[in-house]
Amino acid sequence: MYKKESAFISAVVYASNNTDKLLGFITDLFNEMEKHFTNYEIVIVDNCNPDIEPVKNALAAKISISDSITIVRMSEVQSLEACMRAGVDVAIGDFVYEFEGINYDFDTDAIWEAYQKAQKGYDIVNAEIKNNSLSRTMYYDIFNKFSRSQYNLYAVAFRLVSRRTINRIISLDLDIDWRNAAYANCGLQSGSIEYGSKASPKKNRDIFLAIDSFLLYTDLPKKASLWMGIIGGILVVFNIIMSALASKWSSVAFNISLSLCMVIVIMLLMMLVCYLSLLLRTTDSRKKYLVDGIEKLQRAKE
Repeated sequence: MYKKESAFISAVVYASNNTDKLLGFITDLFNEMEKHFTNYEIVIVDNCNPDIEPVKNALAAKISISDSITIVRMSEVQSLEACMRAGVDVAIGDFVYEFEGINYDFDTDAIWEAYQKAQKGYDIVNAEIKNNSLSRTMYYDIFNKFSRSQYNLYAVAFRLVSRRTINRIISLDLDIDWRNAAYANCGLQSGSIEYGSKASPKKNRDIFLAIDSFLLYTDLPKKASLWMGIIGGILVVFNIIMSALASKWSSVAFNISLSLCMVIVIMLLMMLVCYLSLLLRTTDSRKKYLVDGIEKLQRAKE
């Protein structure tokens, strides 16, 4: 039997169009929290789910007076990252579990294992899923190869972060459109446990977030621009040599002009990449989210 921990624990759960499984997930999560922790809360982020009311009513009938459930209602359908930011901002725990989906298998003891890992000095603990689709595997392999972080990233079933991590992200004003990368780059110690199930086949993020992540957190754009410049230079030299050997000086002038135009286009592309990277780092418009209301769930009257 576990000795219950006295630290206050929050669990933020993203709820989209998955109402049929949400009630069971929250019930099991409550049981898991009760098993290990004395003080805890669950924050449900409702991303405009039209069927959330039956779940809310069922939970109100189940919870006790001391149980704490908060529902954050987004005012319009927003990205997963924006919803999770809203939930984490509302959470008050010393440690915060982040569940981006409700496919977690409660037959495992990974929730407790993650907390034990955090007690060893890790401010971020990822329950990593190594069994991924080919596209996910390729994405993470490329990202990790060019990443500026000392930690490799993988798909996660859930994440546990300390209050110090959340405060540091805020103080550093890091762009957190992809929290996995932002946490890895915040400077605090990150650890992982292995979660054996497969990643969800549903992709909650789009291609634009992948592009943003490469611009913000990897050296791939810089290295790609460098290689484009090198290739452009090689083409200039090659055209000049070939034209000179053919003794067609008019053709030499034409090819020089053409090559210079190519170099200018490449330089413009490099400048555009740098500008986009700078824009992504400095803008704060993408860090905002719209919340319609925050509701503290009360036990239904007998």
